[in-house]
Order: sequence, then C-alpha cells, then structure tokens
Amino acid sequence: MFASFKVNYRFVCLLFLFTGYVVIVWRNDQQVFGWAQIAQSRIRVAMRYDRDTINTMYRVDRTPATLTESKKIILVWEPYFGVLNKDPYECEGCLLTFDQSAIKQADAVVFHFAEILDSGENLPWQDRHREQRWVWFSEEPPTRVRNVFHKTLTPLNGVFNWTMSYRTDSDILYPYMVPYQPSERTVAELIAHKTTKALGAWAVSNCYPSIRRQYITELSKYIPIDIYGRCSGKPLCREPECFAKILSKYKFYFAFENSKCKDYISEKFWEKALGSRAVPVVMGTDRKDYELIAPPNSFIHIDDFDSPQSLANYLKKLDEDDDLYGEYLRWASATESGGNWATNLSNVEALKKMGARGLVENKLHNSTSGFCAICKKLRQDLPENVEIVENLDRWWYGVDYDVTVETFSVCSSEGPGGRNYRRWVTLGYTLILWVAAGIIWLICSRSGKCFQSIGNTS
Repeated sequence: MFASFKVNYRFVCLLFLFTGYVVIVWRNDQQVFGWAQIAQSRIRVAMRYDRDTINTMYRVDRTPATLTESKKIILVWEPYFGVLNKDPYECEGCLLTFDQSAIKQADAVVFHFAEILDSGENLPWQDRHREQRWVWFSEEPPTRVRNVFHKTLTPLNGVFNWTMSYRTDSDILYPYMVPYQPSERTVAELIAHKTTKALGAWAVSNCYPSIRRQYITELSKYIPIDIYGRCSGKPLCREPECFAKILSKYKFYFAFENSKCKDYISEKFWEKALGSRAVPVVMGTDRKDYELIAPPNSFIHIDDFDSPQSLANYLKKLDEDDDLYGEYLRWASATESGGNWATNLSNVEALKKMGARGLVENKLHNSTSGFCAICKKLRQDLPENVEIVENLDRWWYGVDYDVTVETFSVCSSEGPGGRNYRRWVTLGYTLILWVAAGIIWLICSRSGKCFQSIGNTS
C-alpha cells in the first residue's frame, strides 16, 4: 500500500539554487572573483582599443624575414589591468606580443598577478618548455595583492622563474622611478617659481577615511595646504605637463602612499613631487628605502617628526630660509648638483650585498627596467641556467607569512589597502541567483504545476 504525496517542484528548484549558492560561496568564491578580474581586464582591452590596434599588437609576425632576425619573444599572457604596453617594441633584439597562440615560441611569458587565478589553474602548463622563462609581475603592494585582490600566492610557489616588480630585490626591476635629468636652472631660479600662498599641495582620489587623510587634516591646522582630487571638488589634471605646471608653484608636495610596504614608492613621489620640482613630504615605507633610490637629500619623511605640529614648524622654517630649503632642490640643478644622481654607480657593491639585484641591474644597464630588462636578461642568460622562485609567497609577503592572517612583515599594519572588491562580486552573483530564484517561483506559480502527485493508493 502506497500513499500518494505531492512534490513541490518550486521548493525543489529553490533548494537546488540555494545549495548551489552555498557551494559557490564557501568553496569557489575566490575562483569566481579571480575570473571576474580576468574578465574585467579583457573588457577594458575591448573598450580602450580598436580592433586594428588589438590585432596589430596581438599578432606575432611569422614572416621569414622576421624569424631570421632571431629576436627573443616576450609574451604578456593577459594585458595587465587592460593595458597594451607598446614600450617593448623599442627593446633591441626582442619582440613583445599579446598573442597567446605564440606561447610555444615565447622565450619569456609575463603573468600579471591580477589576471591569473591564485590556484594557477589558468596557466598554460601544457605549452611550457624548459628554456622558457615565466615571470610573475606586480606593481601593486602586498597589502593590495593580498587584501584587495585576494592572492595568497602559496599555490604558485615553485612555478615562476623570475619576479618583476617595484621591489629592489626583484629579478627584474619595474619601478615607478623616473631618472630625471637635472634642470639647467639654478636652485634660486627654481625657488623663485614658488608663488602660491599655500605652503604645500596634496592630491587624493580615495575619499575613504584613512591615516594619511587624518594626518593632512591635523597638519592643515598649522600650515595652509591646497587639496586636489575627486574628493576635494578641486580636480588636478592628469597629464604630466599639466599637473607639473601647477604643482611646481608649491614648495612642498605631500606624497602620502596608500600602503606602507617595503620599497613601495609610487608615482606620487616621482611624478607629482620630484617631476614638478616640489619637495616631497613622504608617508610610506622606511626612510632607508627612499634613500636607496631617491636623489640625495631630496625628501622629508614624516617619521622624523613626533607630531604633525612639529613637521609644520619645520616646513615653516624652510619656507623662511631659502638657503636651507634650497638644499632639498640642489639635486635638480645641473649647475649645482655635482652630477646626475641616476647614473651614479658608487653604491653598486653595497646594493649587491643587500640583495637588491633588480636595482643593481637597473643601474648597471643605464636605468633599463621592465620589459627591456627582461629582454637583456634573456639575451645574456644561458638557456640551461633555469632559476626557480621556490617561495614566492614568503618573498613577497615576508618570511613569517601565514595565509590565515592578513598582515605581514614587509608592510606596516598602518595605512589603507584599498576597497575590498571581492564582496561586491559576491553580492553580484548572489543577486543574480536570487533573481533567478524569483523568476522560477513566479513561473511556477502562474503555471499551476508546482505540485505533482507521486505514488498510488490501494
């Protein structure tokens, strides 16, 4: 004897959707987020570049004339943040391509951290050959790589041959650093150009509360500061010639980084401050890291002062004494600097002992960096000399790195890392799933077939 009962298919569908959602959230959320990053990069490429440009930059010329030139091929596996970089076309003896079908020909393959999955599942393992160098690439500091882009890097240990980043101990240096040539103007002429009423300027696009914003707020109680950027209602133009014209009229520029990590000194210091010949007041990595690559006596570090007020007092003292202030600009004057700081090789041996191999190669090869440095390394290294980055995670995050925590020794715990975009991706597919559930509920309700009898009664 069997009793008939009714199955609610609406309930079954919703239960299936909910179970799938739980599996994605608890087991595959990071994978979904990783694929979202890759999709975002591809969408940016499609939106920024026309098809002819993309085809030109993606294709490897396989004509006999090109193949006989024996050029080294550098393949960028995915354009980083949707940018197609043209500079490597000017690297003698090498060709840059974004054409993934050239993987078997490539001498080096560059993988930007944001466009590869933390598991390494989307890497072209089947096409890798022994003499091919895989390069791990990042311009973002560890705080953002781990806490914003959610890369633990542990599954990638032993995968790559070289590292490329702003870090001086990278295999290939990819710095924000700009080797500015000294100006023909004297220090006095540079000072005469400082005509603003405000003593310094700060440009910021991140409107969220942060330590650097709090510091500027406190500092502005003692000295006048002009604040530029999206949050201030006073935009600053993006072209270097444009913002340099504006910022060069200030005596100081507040180059406050969004992360306090080893060697992380961004364009805020190089382009906004030094490029405009405004003395940078810095918040970021340790003073010794700045001294390693910056022009001598070119910056003021907030760590040297016990409070914003004491810093303000010092800046006012410099404002009142042109000779004292001028010492911070001496590097920028060809007539008074005593030589170009960027080409000075006097500290190379010391850098070697420190393990700053990327910076050493940069200096020895006349500021060659990035893709052109890969080119030089490919042409100089013997194919059989295969190096392996055994512990990528501990090199990048610090020797005491633990995947269960979000702080690490190469960065200070202070300072914002950036927005957590992963929660928005999670929210996005959550909404999609529940909208789908609502549609199923609605269709089922209107059809009247939500219930079906199963079994017989005897």
